[in-house]
Amino acid sequence: IIELTEAGLALVDRVVQAVFRFVQLVREEGIRDWIFKEISTLQAIAFRHKDAEEPAPYCSGLAADMHNYPPQHLLSHYYDMDMYRPDIIRRLLNCLTPRNLRLWIVADMGPLDNAQTEPWYGTKFCETALAEEQIACWEQCGWTDELKLPGPNEFIPADLSVKECPAPHPLPVLLRSSATSKLWFKQDDVFRLPKANIKIALMTPLAYADPAMCNLARLFVDLLKESLAEFSYDADLAGLTYGCVNTIYGLEVTLSGYTDKLPVLLSRIVTTIVDLPVEDNRFAVLKEQYARSLASFQTNEAHKLAMFASTLVLTQRVFTHAERLEALDGVTAAFMRAHIPRLLRSVFAEILVHGNMTSQDALAVDDALHSALHGRGLGRALYPDGRTMLVREHTLPAGSYFSYTMPSSVHTV
Repeated sequence: IIELTEAGLALVDRVVQAVFRFVQLVREEGIRDWIFKEISTLQAIAFRHKDAEEPAPYCSGLAADMHNYPPQHLLSHYYDMDMYRPDIIRRLLNCLTPRNLRLWIVADMGPLDNAQTEPWYGTKFCETALAEEQIACWEQCGWTDELKLPGPNEFIPADLSVKECPAPHPLPVLLRSSATSKLWFKQDDVFRLPKANIKIALMTPLAYADPAMCNLARLFVDLLKESLAEFSYDADLAGLTYGCVNTIYGLEVTLSGYTDKLPVLLSRIVTTIVDLPVEDNRFAVLKEQYARSLASFQTNEAHKLAMFASTLVLTQRVFTHAERLEALDGVTAAFMRAHIPRLLRSVFAEILVHGNMTSQDALAVDDALHSALHGRGLGRALYPDGRTMLVREHTLPAGSYFSYTMPSSVHTV
């Protein structure tokens, strides 16, 4: 699945050409023994240190797999990679050709020639054969030096030991507290896996002061994710994940995965946060995508609209999608570049470290964030000790009944 901007929709042929160029690159240079061994190592680590799953879906999945796999491979078949067969890989790659292509384009493209209507939702669609000239062009596209295969994965963990837990605590303990941050810590004494979780809340009233500030916080998150996309790809393959969202209280960053390489990912994330590049063209693309998501909110399923309507009437301060869309026009790349230092200068950081880490490891996490923020004169906290303005919610009396209708062009909510 490839997501396109409006400009990209006019260049579908070139996008498909880029895909086949990369397939050709993999044919020529991508079938390597070391790549197979790297993937095999990652799969073995994932199986050996697998998280617990919900019993019901896990058992039903195993029951279905019993029809396809022998008992000795039932638990591990998804992870087993003990046979390097470049001939099979090449045979599969040889099937990925323009003449075997079925291309779907899902977009609002206006009236369609020879349109058909599918019977369930009444959606208009059309089917056309690919032009022979276009197929021939894709077959002869070759590959260019602009495309590169990834190198060895630096995030593969080497130390998978479980650290001793000398004094278990039932709840997180406060390791460090200051006017600009708090650090909470809980060492895992239950699951005993070589994994850890880090959650960082960067709280600031500027993140939700008005609809424009809310938009800036959201676009900051989008820019951060795009800047880290290439770097975090290898981390994700190696069992390290991160997430970042904007909330009514600020920004939340979460990291989880194998303890050995988690500090590497954390260092890159906090460095990118304080040095976030804001390029005019990429900002325009992300702003366009965000605007489309705001404009199309009313087309969501009715139950999602109902949940938002409940939040809207019960929460003290919530900006609607229409309010945010109206305020988006004045948000520019230059405005964002000027806003980021103000945003980060005002944050109060609250950190939770949990899992296969010691208290010294947790303090190192706090030190890394403190160094990144305070080294640039950031993180001064508009509200010391994290005393931000709490958003209150109304509690309806028991047995009460109220009706609220939210305007929607698609549903009645």
